[in-house]
Amino acid sequence: MPNANPNGRPRQLASIQYLRAIAAALIAYYHIGGVLERLQYPGVWSKNYQTGVDIFLVISGFVMWHSTVNRNLSPLKFFAKRVERVVPLYWAVTSVVVAMLIFVPSAVLTGHFDLKHVVLSYLFLPAVHPVTGFMYPVLIPGWTLNLEMYFYFLFGLCLLLPVAARIPATVALLLIPMALQHMVHTPDTALLFYGNTIVLDFAYGLILGAVTVSGRKLAFPVAILAVVAGIAGMAFIPFITAPRGITIGLPALAIVAGMLGIEQAGRLPTIRGLEVLGDASYSLYLSQSLTLSALGQLVHRLGMSASTQGGLIAVILLLWCGTLIVGILVYQWVERPLIRFFARRGVPTLEARQAA
Repeated sequence: MPNANPNGRPRQLASIQYLRAIAAALIAYYHIGGVLERLQYPGVWSKNYQTGVDIFLVISGFVMWHSTVNRNLSPLKFFAKRVERVVPLYWAVTSVVVAMLIFVPSAVLTGHFDLKHVVLSYLFLPAVHPVTGFMYPVLIPGWTLNLEMYFYFLFGLCLLLPVAARIPATVALLLIPMALQHMVHTPDTALLFYGNTIVLDFAYGLILGAVTVSGRKLAFPVAILAVVAGIAGMAFIPFITAPRGITIGLPALAIVAGMLGIEQAGRLPTIRGLEVLGDASYSLYLSQSLTLSALGQLVHRLGMSASTQGGLIAVILLLWCGTLIVGILVYQWVERPLIRFFARRGVPTLEARQAA
């Protein structure tokens, strides 16, 4: 791990924190579209903002390599640290949704209590959602956590191999479901879920991590160009017919690589707001569906309309800013205490934050 500054944050990973903040904010903005639809917003909400998910997954691959390559870490210890970091907050928020499904089901517009589905959700295993029909857990944004835990499992197993073989082996394991799903055409299965090309984002991150750890750097102009190209590439997503791992994954890789290059060149400014939001990004990601649902009902009761430009802007600002604020509060009041709790039991707080 890199040297930490007095505040406990590795300086060269500030770009990763910024990107976590931006990705979480983009995903929250994307999910505002569902609330607007229920409010009978007459316009079309762009799907480009879902690109934050791919940035998160590329970061995950990068950080897993960056935080393990120079350490003698056994698979069991690796799995334990991942569980300690991911599970407590996820289970806490999932339990809130489950309690609502049982005691106030009318408050959950996109949910229905199904015991098998609930159990599989807690176990991070994909299952068809009883209402949406998609492979979503009880806490819908948690579908990416199912992918994360799958990736952790594969990468953790590959820690048994020599360092040089870990990335090729992990990538090969990620590719197997993609190949198999073309031979088995059964819809709504775990094979279809794990075979989604979005898992290529993890591979991109691993490779980027290996390149970065080797000491190779992008020149500052090239880093800027990579970020610009990544953003431009995402803007053209609706016009390109190709798998998600290509149309969104490659631009996400370019953005992450470019931001790291800018920081390595010493040209990344300190932006305290992005640092705070980056710290809170996991809490924001997990809490946003509940927050947006509550705020959407508040907007409805207040009689706010999204049918005019002014009204639309007011509704979006309320939903978006409210979601970001709640995410930060959840981090301060729930996630940080959980991190400190496990830190007292031998889990380093710094690693818990940076290896998420």
